Amino acid sequence: MKLDPIKFNVRLWQESDDLSHLNCKEPDGSDPLGVQEFLEKKAVQYHKSRLCSLFVTTYEQKPVGFFALCMSAIESPRLAADEKVNGYTPRSYPAMLLAQMGVNLPFRNQGIGIEIRDFCLGIAVDIGERVACRYVILQTNEHLSNYYRKYWEFIKQENPPHRGKVWMYRRVA
Repeated sequence: MKLDPIKFNVRLWQESDDLSHLNCKEPDGSDPLGVQEFLEKKAVQYHKSRLCSLFVTTYEQKPVGFFALCMSAIESPRLAADEKVNGYTPRSYPAMLLAQMGVNLPFRNQGIGIEIRDFCLGIAVDIGERVACRYVILQTNEHLSNYYRKYWEFIKQENPPHRGKVWMYRRVA
């Protein structure tokens, strides 16, 4: 079942937001990407310290997920040859990092990830009009990389996975 997009909202985290009820672990209870751990132990402090911007996704005004964004870069060797600027070889390209993302287990597979994708791409385009931002990047595992490739149109890094994690990217414009 897909949720009604009119009832979905994204906003910056606020002190009044209680995210303690969110279960962002895998259905088997594992947390291979540390999403739940980040939410419980680091997210609010990172936001307050301006290490990331913490966003809350709500459905019918109740939190159903979160994500964290910050500025970053993607190293040139991670990009496919046709993604690089001809005649220029920087060490890295400016990017916006989707640092963490979690959707409450009962709300998965209902279109929230696509709403988050569209929101993130919109922010990256907006940033890119003022400050260079060529890519949106994220780190995931092999299993989830298929999801990001299929539904988010992200490209897997050129380098092989490191410790089971892969970098993925999508050009903003």
